[in-house]
Amino acid sequence: MCLIKVNYLFFLNKQMCRGIFYNSKHALCSIWESGNMVYNILNKSSKYTLDYSEDTTFDTTYDFIVVNWHFVVNNWITRDILKEYVGKTYCIVTEIGLDDLFIRTPKIFNYYLFLDPSITDDPIQYIYGFPRPLEPYLSESEKVTPEIVTVGSFGFATHGKQWDLIIDTVCKEFDTAIIRFNIPHATYIGYKLQNKTINMIQNKIATIKPSIKIELTQINMTKEEIIKWCGENTINCFFYDRYKLGFKHGLCAVTDQAISAGKPILTTNDPTFRHITKYIKAFPEITIKDAINTNNISQMRDGWHPDKFLTKFESLLPSGI
Repeated sequence: MCLIKVNYLFFLNKQMCRGIFYNSKHALCSIWESGNMVYNILNKSSKYTLDYSEDTTFDTTYDFIVVNWHFVVNNWITRDILKEYVGKTYCIVTEIGLDDLFIRTPKIFNYYLFLDPSITDDPIQYIYGFPRPLEPYLSESEKVTPEIVTVGSFGFATHGKQWDLIIDTVCKEFDTAIIRFNIPHATYIGYKLQNKTINMIQNKIATIKPSIKIELTQINMTKEEIIKWCGENTINCFFYDRYKLGFKHGLCAVTDQAISAGKPILTTNDPTFRHITKYIKAFPEITIKDAINTNNISQMRDGWHPDKFLTKFESLLPSGI
């Protein structure tokens, strides 16, 4: 009885391990969004407490730190800053090179958590492939089945997204359909490119058959609103062609919310979708109609469940935590 009481008191007095998550400054930016999604998952652990910061002041009192590091929007943590820190450091890597995984990331951390489930773990180099940090899924009752085929796509107005190819393909495959685009203005995207993209789509509207309708919005939605929006579509399509423009690093993040919505998706074979094409065939190998009839996102939803993300992170914590 005495031994049990001592252990119990020790448990009560033991201080829980403390960590801090450093994200980039809040912005309409896929890097910030990915960091926020990762934090929301890691913060659910019962093995530690995890504070959140977007400040650029380093606090050495924590047992470990997690950094959503990025070479442009969150590059203030350097080797010099970390050299006196004795805790473990975990780097969230979003810019992942095809030939060099560390194309944009300095080797100054203890662990590297690549948001790319196609990467094979390499503990010797402290490389770990993590599933995409998906949001909670829509329930079946929250999904909508449109009476008319509705093809959705969303994202910021960056180069190589081929919005016009989606329009042309829908017009080719369907006599009647609705195309929904939501293209909000992003913090780091100039208005010139934003307006060019919007004008291109608006000019397209005048050239297509009247039975194809295009709904074009520029609404800054929350992640929950985006997931609900995707759930209102028959299918969500992303026809990127970034590789030809020299974009050879990073994974596309817009598919995260589309997968969480539980509706069919279709992408091109661009390397930015390499985590997706492992599970589904790409356009134009299959058509939009084919993708609607062969919805195959269940493996991704199961394999990338937030609980599995958290369990893998917890396995990398030092013993004793």
